[in-house]
Amino acid sequence: MTRILRVAPEAEAELEEAITWYELRRRGLGLEFASVVRAGFAALERTPDLGPEVRGRIRQFVLRRFPYSLYYVLEPEMISILAVFHARRDPQDWQRRG
Repeated sequence: MTRILRVAPEAEAELEEAITWYELRRRGLGLEFASVVRAGFAALERTPDLGPEVRGRIRQFVLRRFPYSLYYVLEPEMISILAVFHARRDPQDWQRRG
């Protein structure tokens, strides 16, 4: 079954903020981060239950190379990305979204 991948506006904003932050640190690094996130999205589309449940139905997929995770919920026909979240941020921020 193919599920639609939907990125919540909050997660989209986090992604854009992180891309900008990394790009300001080193030219091209923001694009590398975006590529890693896209690879994470693709992995979840192929294998939606890849990340373990960490809070109720919310799952976590840890990205490679960067200290970020994708927090998401599996719906019957959709993968809802709730957060693109840095490992050092307060988890309460994304937990309110589920």
